[in-house]
Amino acid sequence: MRAVLSEPRAFATVSDFSGKILVAGGENPIHTAAAASALRDTAEIYDPTLQSFEPELLSLRESRTRHAAVNLASGEIALFGGRLDASGALNPFVEVVSPKTRISTVVGTLSVGRVAPTALRLSDGRLLVAGGTDADDHPLGVLEWRNPDASPLTAPFDGSTSLPARFDRAFAALPGGAVLAVGGCEDRTPLPAEDCAAWCARGLPAEPG
Repeated sequence: MRAVLSEPRAFATVSDFSGKILVAGGENPIHTAAAASALRDTAEIYDPTLQSFEPELLSLRESRTRHAAVNLASGEIALFGGRLDASGALNPFVEVVSPKTRISTVVGTLSVGRVAPTALRLSDGRLLVAGGTDADDHPLGVLEWRNPDASPLTAPFDGSTSLPARFDRAFAALPGGAVLAVGGCEDRTPLPAEDCAAWCARGLPAEPG
């Protein structure tokens, strides 16, 4: 059996929702003149027992696409970043969706808006928001650490950490609250004889040093 979404969605997030599946945000992938830029401010809930989506949509506080989602220890889902509207503006809002109440609540804003970020829940309970690009499609090196409930960390733990900015860097949580950052390509001008398409989807391999 194949379930069908109520609304077509590209670049949505898919998360565990207390045994069900939450498909949040995204954008209309049907590129007609009227629909190409329609961003979603809703989420859909898939019930694996019934093998179908629930008929009622869940309302998000903000429209967003190309964002990140992470499951919190509470069972709630935090949504980070992405685009806010059809103009390409960045979405700075952090919202948390509760599987108990089916309500989405804004809990703050990111220090840096970003498109297509990575969000991780670390072994010490904190959250990390990393990677992605800015409004001009340049990679971001700033890492943002947040509390287990997705609220901002308070001083003296609210400082940001930066890595050299890279496109398409991968991140993985390690024991002790650490994070492994791997790979990525630089946002730089090609040197003579460099073929960017041969090595990177965006940018070029990092230069030594």
